[in-house]
Amino acid sequence: MLQNRSNMLHSVNGMPVIGYTFAIELKNPMYERNTVVELAEKFHFSTKEFPEPTKRNSFKNAMRSQMKKGNESDKILHFVEETSTNVTFQVDKKVLESCNLFGNSSDGGQTEIESMIASYNPIFQVVYDKTTDRVICQNNEVLMEVYKCLGVYMESYTKQTLTRYIRNLLERNTNFIPYIKGTGVYFVPAYQKSYLDRVINFMYELDGVKNTTLCEIPALPNAESVVAKSVVDSFVDMKNNQRNEIEKLIEENSHLTEKMKENRLAEIAKRGEVIAQYEVLLNKELAEAKESTKATEMMIKNYYKFGVLENPFQKLIDENKGNTEVLNEIKATLPDDILELVTI
Repeated sequence: MLQNRSNMLHSVNGMPVIGYTFAIELKNPMYERNTVVELAEKFHFSTKEFPEPTKRNSFKNAMRSQMKKGNESDKILHFVEETSTNVTFQVDKKVLESCNLFGNSSDGGQTEIESMIASYNPIFQVVYDKTTDRVICQNNEVLMEVYKCLGVYMESYTKQTLTRYIRNLLERNTNFIPYIKGTGVYFVPAYQKSYLDRVINFMYELDGVKNTTLCEIPALPNAESVVAKSVVDSFVDMKNNQRNEIEKLIEENSHLTEKMKENRLAEIAKRGEVIAQYEVLLNKELAEAKESTKATEMMIKNYYKFGVLENPFQKLIDENKGNTEVLNEIKATLPDDILELVTI
């Protein structure tokens, strides 16, 4: 049930406020999972929001930490590939060879300079075998170091992972949107501030310092226009992400289960509710955001009905726009479940 605008606003020093901007800022590079879970319970967050690190992800994080060390300048650790069965990293020895380079100089003449070319010779690989859940390496010393790092990452979250979990909390429990795209600054409506305060206090206790500043956004026309644009941009991005996911599924000849389909459509329905809430809060009709949500819903339904993103019957209808007789004939021959997926 929708609230009314007056219930959605806050008053800060006598000024009506539509919401708050903030950034998700964590200070430490790593967080022990047990500490995170204990604090989650203290602030009444579901511990399911903070799952145990998988061995695959822990292995990749452990290897990335080794890549950053770079103790030996002549050896390079790099990611090779991830397949359905393995995650592979490789250590190469860097070999420098002198060479002469020829080319045009800035004054139009020819020039020759002495330079060095680097080539890389493979030394050994470090592989995580997904089928056996084991790490394999020809170098025992390196293998021991990897297992030591792996143990740490199996019990901890990186800052990036924990930031993602906190973002998920806000997405599931507030009408949270990016405020200005690409800046890491987000917006939550004023009437959901109590939940936002819990999340921010959770971050404060994790770091032991106050590391996030809330900024009030006043209920003024220019501010409301910025928020309205952010809502539209956010929903367009959601639609594009959904399209990319479905295109990937089609390319891989994969199929979503009925449960996954239901979850997708439920997610889209929730987006529609969020748009409706923002329309009341901002006193604006967010037609573009509605259109984006509808387009995503139609895209998913078309995928399940026809195995493609675009409805083949819509093209036939579009080609006959203006021909009432033909359109009526098409309408009469199409089943009801297909008629729901086209615009005549």
